[in-house]
Amino acid sequence: MKLVFVIGSLHIGGAEKVMVELTSSLVERNHEIYLIYNFKNRDFNLNENVKQIDFCSIEYNTFEGNIIERIYKKAANRVRDYNFFKQFIKNENPDVVISFMQNRAEILYFACKGRVPLVFSEHSSMLRKPSSILGRFVRGYILPRSSAVTVLTNFDAAYMYDKLPNVFVMPNALNFDAITSEEYDNIFNERKNLLACGRLSYIKGIDNLIEVFSRLPERYNDWHLEIFETVRGTCK
Repeated sequence: MKLVFVIGSLHIGGAEKVMVELTSSLVERNHEIYLIYNFKNRDFNLNENVKQIDFCSIEYNTFEGNIIERIYKKAANRVRDYNFFKQFIKNENPDVVISFMQNRAEILYFACKGRVPLVFSEHSSMLRKPSSILGRFVRGYILPRSSAVTVLTNFDAAYMYDKLPNVFVMPNALNFDAITSEEYDNIFNERKNLLACGRLSYIKGIDNLIEVFSRLPERYNDWHLEIFETVRGTCK
């Protein structure tokens, strides 16, 4: 299959890491993979067979001038985005287009409509309400009309069930084999650990995790909570 993925950048982040693993795995399975993103932020290395396209090679207007000029330039940039994707889809004729984290959601929707299936891959909790008018438009109008929306958990799917008739659960992939129950018992028989790994920012909810863990009944006193902070894609 010919698949086109769209993401903002390959800057440090969990969704970006998933994108790298996913595209690399699909290429190794003999799929033709295109990845469109901003080359200015690249902290991960891609499989050399993934065809990379720099989205910011398009000439954009800078947001200078008075408010009317800035609104005009922003609208002109959106038109350029639409023309870019419409022409790209026409030329390459992919089987599916996949947008990670709603990147260019409204542009891709209209560029793909009637031409190619469009899938939105969500990588954050659906409990988070969109804060912008555009975000609410994407959530309420575009996502329900796309070919499919993938979420990470059964909870997210159930939460959005009456709003998204096309929602599917697709957890983040792992690139290593799961250990057996015997191996697990040998490794963790002396200590029971809960491990959280992520950047120490409010959005990750580490403070909520600590609060909940502190309220566990006494019978769970043999459990330990360990928090690993991610720095440039690694944990410390």
